[in-house]
Amino acid sequence: MNEEEENNDFGLIPLTPNDNREDINSYKKYLDEALKNEKIKNIALSGNYGSGKSSILLSYFKNSEYEKKKMQISLATFQSNKSKKSEDDADTLYEDNILNIEKNIINQILYQIPISKIPLTNFKIKREISFIQRVFLILEIILVLSLFLKKSDMMVSLTSFFEKYSPYISINFITYSLLTIFIVWNIIMLLKYVPIKKLNLKFKNIEAEINEKNDELFEQYADEIVYLLEKSGKEILVIEDLDRFEQLKIFEKLRELNIKVNNKLIGSKRNKFTFIYAIKDDLFNDKKERTKFFDLIIPVIPYLNATNSYEQLKSLFSEKFSIDDSLVYLLSFYIDDMRLLLNIYNEFIVYKNELEKSNLNEDNKLLALIVYKNLFNVDYELLKFRSGILYTIIHSTEKYRDDIRNEILNLKNELLEEENKRDLTLSQVFRVTNVEF
Repeated sequence: MNEEEENNDFGLIPLTPNDNREDINSYKKYLDEALKNEKIKNIALSGNYGSGKSSILLSYFKNSEYEKKKMQISLATFQSNKSKKSEDDADTLYEDNILNIEKNIINQILYQIPISKIPLTNFKIKREISFIQRVFLILEIILVLSLFLKKSDMMVSLTSFFEKYSPYISINFITYSLLTIFIVWNIIMLLKYVPIKKLNLKFKNIEAEINEKNDELFEQYADEIVYLLEKSGKEILVIEDLDRFEQLKIFEKLRELNIKVNNKLIGSKRNKFTFIYAIKDDLFNDKKERTKFFDLIIPVIPYLNATNSYEQLKSLFSEKFSIDDSLVYLLSFYIDDMRLLLNIYNEFIVYKNELEKSNLNEDNKLLALIVYKNLFNVDYELLKFRSGILYTIIHSTEKYRDDIRNEILNLKNELLEEENKRDLTLSQVFRVTNVEF
């Protein structure tokens, strides 16, 4: 835990990556060497979800020489289109996923680059009208209006002025010259900012159609994307959460894009453009594929794992609340993700504060229920409908306890009956033998 968490014992802890990790010296060394090596252009930070890859990258770039030289793409809010369709639609679904991922990547790149650096882009972007452009538009409107106001006092005065002091240049010549300039400027702006969706070229009986297609965006707009990255002024593109879609084809496309960008940069001031990926360990089943895509793979040791989960849980719960250490030890086998642990802590704090208002203090039961809610949230929601596995277990447990109680009661009654029979038998024996107690 960092100082912020320690000073905020009973407050909620953000689930966002930590940009102040102090234990990244080894990773900093590896990344420094990789970014300075001209041969390494595709780097992967490999680790399980919640292992701290994002925190390492944020902490590394914060206040570093590369802080202003990177762009970042995160697909965390981009939902994968999980298939419940028939096998016949599998190929279509796969292509749709690739298309959506490509669109998202292009959009995120596009909106991280100032428009002034990419004036020639064909992508449609909302642009602010600059002060100079506004002046040009106002002057153009004035000149157009002047053509219809030739008989006005102002225009007569201007005409007289030019005829007197500039006999070789008339007011009409200046007006039409400026209008021509403005019209050319308008045409340039139109071609620059308005995308041409469809172009038909006709000559006699021959027609050639150039039409935009919505598939293979990286291939279709390869030159455009290379132009964006080249003019961005950046040197690093960080890509996170791409592995959640399990579409290996997109990695092939990005590697091809990286090659094209670096070929474009040959002879420029920038030596290379580096792509850094944060991926999970089991993304590639084939070990050869895993090493084929990347020039360097840096494994990330999980911040929270089976060996230290107990210590982390203990520091958050056992040392602050009246929770049995045995329960914490049992739960540590099921919690190996730091974000999950912090969310459990946050929910525990919120529920505990509300329960304390009702004078209820059941920390052990509350923690166990919060952990179940986070690990098996669907079944937890079924509790309110008196169904689900947990409800069945609880209901069965109560029934089992009642059965045990009844069985114990029956055994006691049987034992009591046996004792009564034994006492009666002994009494009869003693009476026959005239033995007195």
